[in-house]
Amino acid sequence: MEISINAANAVRQKTKTLKITQEDYDAIRDAIAPVLKAHPDAYAEYQKHGLSDMRYNWDVFRKSGYMKDNMSRLYKYINDTHINAALANILGNSGKAAK
Repeated sequence: MEISINAANAVRQKTKTLKITQEDYDAIRDAIAPVLKAHPDAYAEYQKHGLSDMRYNWDVFRKSGYMKDNMSRLYKYINDTHINAALANILGNSGKAAK
């Protein structure tokens, strides 16, 4: 069953509704947590080198290993834009590509 979650707790996405199930959102959040813990300064390094929030989000997501077994299932009901919005919400950044 597909549900929308309210992203009211996100700093930059206060009125955004995400098109991802709560179960998938939680699973992605849990999968990337160890990556963030292992690389606490990564976001600052990405900013220092002029890399975008979107690049950071997807690199963290890839590093988590979640993509390996779950992308075909996710793509049955959402696309990269929806996944990026969820990643931006979880990681607390804009999720925007470089200008």
